[in-house]
Amino acid sequence: MVALSKACAIELAPKGVRVNTISPGTMLTGMVPDVDGIVEVLDKIQPVGYAANPSQTAAGVLFLASDEADYAACRVDCRWCARVIRALCG
Repeated sequence: MVALSKACAIELAPKGVRVNTISPGTMLTGMVPDVDGIVEVLDKIQPVGYAANPSQTAAGVLFLASDEADYAACRVDCRWCARVIRALCG
């Protein structure tokens, strides 16, 4: 999906079309039961310290669909963002 998004973003940008891929990582939904503390384990292995919930991902989707994101194209990867923030902030 990422490679397809990159190719489409490059191809369609001159036509004013933005293409984005969202890779949120682990999502906590009703399909993830908190059996034997699994949610706590999932939180600990996330780069930002907690697993995402659907509303957090939806906020990113809404932003990318808005006019405010007119310069954003190709990829939003929460795991990658967390690594960059850690590298910049120590």
